[in-house]
Amino acid sequence: MTMRPAIRTVLVLTCALAIAGSGSVAAGPAIAGPNPATGTVRATHLASAPLSCGSVVTVDTVLHADLIDCPDNGLVVGADGVRIDLNGHRISSDNAVNEHCGADDVCDVGIVNSVGYRNVVIENGSVSDFAVGVLVEGAPENRISHLTMSQSLFSGLIIVDANRTRIQHSTVNANGLTTDQAGIDVFASAGTRIDYDVVSGNGDIGLFAVEGSDSSRIEHSVFADNPETGMILEGSGNVVGNNGFVRNGDGMAVAGDRNVISGNHVTDTLGCDDGECGNAISIEGGSDNLVIGNLIRRAFWGIHLDAFTGLLANTTVRGNLVRDASNDGIVVNLEQVGPVTGTLLDQNRVFGSGDDGIDVNTEDTTVRRNVANQNSDLGIEAVAGVSDGGGNRAAGNGNPLQCTGVNC
Repeated sequence: MTMRPAIRTVLVLTCALAIAGSGSVAAGPAIAGPNPATGTVRATHLASAPLSCGSVVTVDTVLHADLIDCPDNGLVVGADGVRIDLNGHRISSDNAVNEHCGADDVCDVGIVNSVGYRNVVIENGSVSDFAVGVLVEGAPENRISHLTMSQSLFSGLIIVDANRTRIQHSTVNANGLTTDQAGIDVFASAGTRIDYDVVSGNGDIGLFAVEGSDSSRIEHSVFADNPETGMILEGSGNVVGNNGFVRNGDGMAVAGDRNVISGNHVTDTLGCDDGECGNAISIEGGSDNLVIGNLIRRAFWGIHLDAFTGLLANTTVRGNLVRDASNDGIVVNLEQVGPVTGTLLDQNRVFGSGDDGIDVNTEDTTVRRNVANQNSDLGIEAVAGVSDGGGNRAAGNGNPLQCTGVNC
């Protein structure tokens, strides 16, 4: 898959229109509660009365019963530093569009923090059947923990301009099934932490993090059964480590600078219906990215480097194991919008690919100390001018030459 600009634009516009409350979004409502411009809310202020749909939470709160069939928002955050403990309970929508949502309102969201309240904790329960499960906008240092966000018309969780949000031990599944939306959308938010989560079976993408998604850590999580991509990440200084990517159209697509993709297991990445997917790990633009120590099994392409979003420079691919790719195990291409320069392929092991083990199509690449065995065509195929760093080995490949362009 490529990071197709048309798809990215549609997703961004859909979310922006939904958050703005526009009725022009196809196939669903505008999204409920506070007016982001004035901070006013339509719901009754929560005092000593029990919580009900649309309540504004201004103190630490424990839910003692389900809130079901909410006609608009579930709960609305109304102060800094509050903890909302769902206490194992569920908040759900009536599945009907709020026809009276104003242009400046946020409607049909399970839990809303759109006025910028910081240090809020939302935990221990489930949110389902809203337009969006949880919205955090302009609100730094929020934490979402042990929460299930499912069956949203659009995304399960949207984070906008909200730095240092942390999502942990949570499940985001079966969102955007009829609108082709992601499980989690992150826009213009740095320092996001996603750890020990499950993001599965959403409409197209598991995690869609773009527009300044910098200095984030995505670790110890599972991205499974998302038909387009487990994760799209556009930003710099991010760490994606020790995650599982299983049965997605693409495993992950990354663009930006100084990202580290380390220790992930990516399996059964076999493509999608339009034929454009199938990369276990795709690095698509930026500089000084490191892909190290990942395990890949049964992808169409294992590790794919190409400049889909512009210059791709100084990428290091080191110590990865790629098994049973249907096409090439590791491929460095020069077919898209920008040059691919300064690539280093070092100490990778590639076995059982349907075509070449390692296929290098750009001269400004160094290939050293790789092992490529039992691949259907060549172990290593490199164009003239590639730098042979030595120590490459290939055996048992279908082409008796074993390697071209470098010595094996």
